[in-house]
Amino acid sequence: MAGKKTTTGRRGRPSRVSTGKSDSDHGLFVSSTPADLLKDLSSAVEKRNKHKWQKLRAQHRAQVKKTEEGIQTMAYSNKLSIMRHRRAQIKRLSELVKKRTEIELAIVAEMQTLGDLYETVHGELERDLRGHATFDDIYLDHCRIEIIGDGSHCYTYMSQPFRIYGKVFSAGTLRKYVDVDARNA
Repeated sequence: MAGKKTTTGRRGRPSRVSTGKSDSDHGLFVSSTPADLLKDLSSAVEKRNKHKWQKLRAQHRAQVKKTEEGIQTMAYSNKLSIMRHRRAQIKRLSELVKKRTEIELAIVAEMQTLGDLYETVHGELERDLRGHATFDDIYLDHCRIEIIGDGSHCYTYMSQPFRIYGKVFSAGTLRKYVDVDARNA
């Protein structure tokens, strides 16, 4: 015993001797017919296959459930991202609509002011022309009249030189104009 190790206990699988059937079981086993043995063997194989398939189905269901949860999480995340993007777009659009409305109101106010100034200047011009001159004294050849004003001051510019009572007035620059044909008026 000098070089031998003593084992205190066995580990792992028990030996085949200890797993063998007892004498009473041995008598039953020998008395079985070959058909019974074949039937028992096929039954054991079926049970083992059934157990394997059940295990595979359970693993598959678990994998499918895990995948579905991942997809739902991604879809929810994408939904939140899309909603944030839509909110930002709606906010930007509302700001643009507000700005457009402000610009349109400013344009309408400017047009109203210009229209009022034009009517005032045109009325004064017609009054002065009727009161002081005849068409023989005024030579307007299809001129354009421009009205520039900010509400307190108003200036008119003619697109071509014109003459009233022999006095020649020079043409000015144009921005917004109205066609006037004095001979057909």
